[in-house]
Amino acid sequence: MKKSNCCRLMSFVFSVAFVFAAVAAGDASKDSYVDPNPYASYGAAMASKARDPMAVEWQNRCDRAVKAATAPDVLASHVSSTCAALSLLKCVKGAYATDPLVLIVVASTTQYVMDPAADRCRCGCFRCGDARKVWSEALLLRAGSTSDAYVAMLCLDQLRWCGFPSQVAAVRNIGEKSKDRAVRDFAAMVARELAK
Repeated sequence: MKKSNCCRLMSFVFSVAFVFAAVAAGDASKDSYVDPNPYASYGAAMASKARDPMAVEWQNRCDRAVKAATAPDVLASHVSSTCAALSLLKCVKGAYATDPLVLIVVASTTQYVMDPAADRCRCGCFRCGDARKVWSEALLLRAGSTSDAYVAMLCLDQLRWCGFPSQVAAVRNIGEKSKDRAVRDFAAMVARELAK
């Protein structure tokens, strides 16, 4: 056998031996490794805790309250005036500090104002989009008057669904005045979407 072929064969043998040694060492270290994350396993992550219920547990427990708070007449009351709409939006606090029921009502109000039936009075006449106008103006006011990035972004996110093209300049203004880069970027995106 030539010397170069012998060297190649020896290199191949050593490479294979090295791979087997690495795999064996990996298996051994895998058995002894303990992940410091207490929620690394599916079972621990899905375990129910009394102080920290899962979303589905909270929703099942609060089902009646959610239904009552999102009834059409209740949602209509939140957009009966700018003052009423702002009163609801003032209940939105910083990140993780808002009552989940408030967040559900805010999102439900956005859905409500986008339903053509929301603009019908009890007598059946059409009100020219007053509910949507009131809600979108309140969202603009709240987003523009807060220094909390979470609150501003939540209001801007709702505006993505119910805002008007005529509000593009106001949305851009909110972004330009914000000291938070995420708010600036998000406001620019919302403005682009409303302009379409």
